[in-house]
Amino acid sequence: MVAALVGTFWIFRPLAATSGSSSLGIEVEGRPGAVLVVKLDAPVNNSQMGRHVIVSGTGRQIVAGGPVLLAVSTFDGSTGKVTGKETGPALLAGRADDELLTPDLLSGIIGATEGSRILFVRNTSTGAEKSSEIAVVDILPTAPTGKSKMKPVGAPAWVEAPYQPGKIIDVDPAKLQEVWAAQVVTGEGDQVSKGDTVIGQYLIYDPVEKKVLESTWENGGFPVQIPVVDIMAPVAAELVDSPVGSRVLTVVPANLGNGKDPLIILVDVLALVKAG
Repeated sequence: MVAALVGTFWIFRPLAATSGSSSLGIEVEGRPGAVLVVKLDAPVNNSQMGRHVIVSGTGRQIVAGGPVLLAVSTFDGSTGKVTGKETGPALLAGRADDELLTPDLLSGIIGATEGSRILFVRNTSTGAEKSSEIAVVDILPTAPTGKSKMKPVGAPAWVEAPYQPGKIIDVDPAKLQEVWAAQVVTGEGDQVSKGDTVIGQYLIYDPVEKKVLESTWENGGFPVQIPVVDIMAPVAAELVDSPVGSRVLTVVPANLGNGKDPLIILVDVLALVKAG
């Protein structure tokens, strides 16, 4: 479904970026990554075709081959009705290259910054049948965005920097025999449910061997899909009800993890594919 959606992007003629959607006669309502509503003053016309930046973000700049997380929603250019997923945007996560994105979408987001919202308006007419489409592309953050927390008294471990690539510090070996969890950063987005798939970053650290077993950050920082039903029960229990934008730290004792050593697991909740 994602491949089919991104395959709809055509080559757009260059247009000057606009500072807001009102000047286009196209209004977009809704938070990035959530269900959006498009309101039109009138059906779009040829003068509106192209790429329009309606919000310029202040986050990390997107570079070719670097990490990217996009929420893409599509609408009929005549009515503003949804033509994509009615339950929310399609999420595209991974490396900013032509394996994930079409060349047109890729060129449209390179150089833009996380937090930006870009409209792509295109003519989809075939023969005598006139039609057009509006794609709203939100460039989502690839790091937590919520409020950072102080290290709790007696915590068995913590994270060096709340918004930087994960690094475990302050490990107390005497406190790794029981499940312990906390939000290092608490977001403000939708909450995780049991059947959801988290789009995020993660790290698995073995405090006995003092080494990282797995890490998305060590593999380039590309967001991945993390189905809640497929992860260790203590981690899943802490992720459920955590809002998007959060960073969650969990200590998993050996008997509930790999059976050998306790594990310390860090997960960034960047976006959600909701169950169903």
